[in-house]
Amino acid sequence: MSERYLLIDAGNSRIKAALYQNNVPIESWVFPNSEMEEALSVIVQTGFTAILVSSTAADESWFQSRLGSHRLYFLHHQLMSDLKIAYSQPDSIGKDRLAAMAGARILCPGKNICVVDAGTCLTLDGLLSDGTHLGGIISPGLKMRFASMEYYTERLPLASENEVVGEFGDSTLRCLASGGVFGMIAEIEYHLNRLQEAHNQSFELILTGGDAIFLAQRIKPANFVIPDLVFQGMNAVLARLV
Repeated sequence: MSERYLLIDAGNSRIKAALYQNNVPIESWVFPNSEMEEALSVIVQTGFTAILVSSTAADESWFQSRLGSHRLYFLHHQLMSDLKIAYSQPDSIGKDRLAAMAGARILCPGKNICVVDAGTCLTLDGLLSDGTHLGGIISPGLKMRFASMEYYTERLPLASENEVVGEFGDSTLRCLASGGVFGMIAEIEYHLNRLQEAHNQSFELILTGGDAIFLAQRIKPANFVIPDLVFQGMNAVLARLV
């Protein structure tokens, strides 16, 4: 039987998992972090040969105590031998960002890449074709932008992307919605342009994360949306280990 890889991505708000076989996802799960214990009990019931965990939500010891009887690995920058991480302390970079960059390089070999993850936070990373990481940005995600405007003011309502009808709103609610959405779009386009100007080369724009599809439809430069980019990267990393 071919190898079946169980990939677990425990992020800021949700624990996501996927089962890959022959580089193809065959099953996936999503649970809120409040249900991590229950999530693992469901996920481990499937058949697999090895596990790779990427976690910002819980210490590795937590997963080790529950999954240690299996062939278990943890995602670290040391496993990314083909990436030259820009951080002076590379162990501090988000593991989901590492996985997304690994996935992007598989999809666009030999290309310069701008990797965007539009999740709880917006992250953007620049990658040269030789695997040199140029650094990145982290800023509030779409829902965080809406929530902060409502929370830190007396009278502003809670907006959402659903209120967007155009670039400029015709009510307070729609102005808030447009500000959040088009502010994020402008941010992505600005950093993409800066990368291309600084290196005088084109960069492929790849988006992932919960808001990727919504944003990609409104971003002017050509782009690709890869919903399972993090898992594709994790799958490739685990395949090199086993």
